[in-house]
Amino acid sequence: HLHTEQLNRMHPLILKILDREKYDVADSPTAYCWDVEHMELFEQFGIRTEQRESMYTTVHYDVVANRETGIRCELQVRSLMDEVWAEVSHRVNYPVDSPNETLFEFRQRTSIGYCVAQESTVENPHVHEIATCKNAV
Repeated sequence: HLHTEQLNRMHPLILKILDREKYDVADSPTAYCWDVEHMELFEQFGIRTEQRESMYTTVHYDVVANRETGIRCELQVRSLMDEVWAEVSHRVNYPVDSPNETLFEFRQRTSIGYCVAQESTVENPHVHEIATCKNAV
């Protein structure tokens, strides 16, 4: 998704689809966040939160993919910017965290730029219409 706020509409749709397809959510979905504002937003959506220092933001759904065997999978839902950050971070910090402060500064700056872009996008009705999940299930 493009904007974190879209998860407010996506979350119930995800749960509805999982239920319709006879999948169980093994535990309450959890939003792993690094910033307090996003934590508050996810909590408003009824999603449990857990703070992470890694500057990682995503919502995890622990899904029981097969009721007979108990096989589970994890569905991760995050914004496009958070997906990009996850890829960059994984390449630099895996398997050992980088001590490089530049990476932390990069995440802060891209997060600020993303918030500015997000606000300006919401002002554009055409882009906002595309980004509001109108065509969701």
